[in-house]
Amino acid sequence: MLSPGGVGSGGALPQTPGPKCRLNFLSAMRVDVGYVGTFKEPITLATLKQTPKLEKMLVIQRGSRLSVQPVTPEEWDIVMRLGELVT
Repeated sequence: MLSPGGVGSGGALPQTPGPKCRLNFLSAMRVDVGYVGTFKEPITLATLKQTPKLEKMLVIQRGSRLSVQPVTPEEWDIVMRLGELVT
C-alpha cells in the first residue's frame, strides 16, 4: 500500500535515501488513494473498539491521532464488512 514518493510540497525523494539522509524512510513515503464510495452510516470509534480482531488497530489505541493511520489488509476487510458501501 505504501509507495516511495514526495514529501511536503511535492518534492521527490529517491527510492532509497542515501546514507546522509536525515529523514526517517517511513516518513518519506506516500499512499496513493482514490474515492471508492461512501458508507451509508458512519462507522464509529465505539464500533471499531467492539469489533473482534480490531483490538490492535492503531486508530483505536490510546494517544493515537485521528488522521492517517496504517491499516492491515485484514483490518481493511473487516472495516469494509462493517459498513454498507453506497457508490
